[in-house]
Amino acid sequence: MSHDRVSSSTFLGRFVARDQGLRYRDRYRTGRHARVDRLERAALRELMADLGTLHRVLDLPSGTGRLSAVLAEFADRVTLADGSSTMLQIAREDLNGLPADYIQTDLESLALNAGSVDLVFATGFSITSKTAHCAHACSANSPA
Repeated sequence: MSHDRVSSSTFLGRFVARDQGLRYRDRYRTGRHARVDRLERAALRELMADLGTLHRVLDLPSGTGRLSAVLAEFADRVTLADGSSTMLQIAREDLNGLPADYIQTDLESLALNAGSVDLVFATGFSITSKTAHCAHACSANSPA
């Protein structure tokens, strides 16, 4: 097992139990994290507005979908992808009615066809040489 995989597994292990996922989600609802949440949402809306309406956006890692709702304001459909089934379940509950798909995966395992998404939104990533290679391969396969 590679060092990258161990680090990823250790991180994901924090979000196995439902209470851990809920605690992660709820920390952005009050205090200083709520301020960060408002600022991030505003910045994301500003960036997305420049792109116009998109057909499909991939949010990876989506976590509990905190920013997926903002992405949905600018896309016909959002795909939430995360390594934690717990986080995806919380997102599914919170984003009920959002035109979305939910996939349990990580960047290293994700298989994207060229042109299948208009935008890959990735926040909170720890970039390793392996994930950087995957990101480059995805962008290299995108139509010009």
